[in-house]
Amino acid sequence: MNIRNLQEIDKSKLLDLYCETINTVNLKDYSESQVKMWGNRDRLRSSWDSSFEDKEVFVAEDKEKLLGFCELGNDGYIDRFYVEADSVGKGVGSKLFKVLETTAINKKIKMLCSNASITAKPFFVKLGFSVVAEQKVFIEDVEFINYRVEKQIVCK
Repeated sequence: MNIRNLQEIDKSKLLDLYCETINTVNLKDYSESQVKMWGNRDRLRSSWDSSFEDKEVFVAEDKEKLLGFCELGNDGYIDRFYVEADSVGKGVGSKLFKVLETTAINKKIKMLCSNASITAKPFFVKLGFSVVAEQKVFIEDVEFINYRVEKQIVCK
């Protein structure tokens, strides 16, 4: 497995990975109507490419198959962190996080934070994040529960 920076050619494949992950992996924690809204390609398509701007984006691949991706903003915010369904639990997320955290340390970012889904919360806690709040968020008129998670990091 290789972790690398985002390439332009990855963007449409990552939209597929994102939507498929939500519609399979997140279905265990969210209703069918919630995942259909959240992982709706048509809703996301027009703003997808521009959503990667001003972020460090890391992609995990194996033999040209994309296995996952994560994003780091200059403020330490992790916007999206997704691993495709067949690769969940196989170390892809941990390897992506190591690269993200090393990048944050090199940028002198002192705190990482994210809004983690119910599904992702245990992963973030395992990585040393603290859950600071349960939140109700909406995509259009559909309500979701997620969690604000934070992790202090030590810069060298």
